Amino acid sequence: MGAQGTVNGLGHLIGGSEIGAIASAMGIGLAIGINAGAGLVLILMVIILTPLVRRPVRMSLDEAADATDAPASASLPKTGSKD
Repeated sequence: MGAQGTVNGLGHLIGGSEIGAIASAMGIGLAIGINAGAGLVLILMVIILTPLVRRPVRMSLDEAADATDAPASASLPKTGSKD
């Protein structure tokens, strides 16, 4: 949570100054376009470089359903037996 707050806080400060400077120099339409393009490039880089996207799923839906159908009491020891 602390890292997310830091990134969001700094992003608003830096992003506002950056888009303001570009808008002053080149116009608001181009500033928004450049910001949108940079955002898309960064998102695509995250998608491509994140290993979780490329990791194969090894369990089929039938196996997952079978695993969740087992009763919880099957793994508990029986009580009340006199050994």
